[in-house]
Amino acid sequence: MPVDEIRWGAAAVTPAGDALTLTTTAGETIPIKAATLRYLVDKDFAVEAERKDAAVRLSRAELAEMARENPPPPELFRKPIAIESKPHK
Repeated sequence: MPVDEIRWGAAAVTPAGDALTLTTTAGETIPIKAATLRYLVDKDFAVEAERKDAAVRLSRAELAEMARENPPPPELFRKPIAIESKPHK
């Protein structure tokens, strides 16, 4: 979002403190989670978040192995059956 399209004076923290809400010049309210803001400004937090994310993300090799071991059912590769439709009245 372009900086000049935000009403910065209307920025506010939610009552729970878990997000910041911004209001655009068009009046749209945009919530931004606190963790997202912290990720953007705290390098150590971002590194740790990326490390945790990588720990649960499957590698390309793992995904390829899963695809080999769990092929799609043959029914998915059959030609579709042509169904004649009658005109609606």
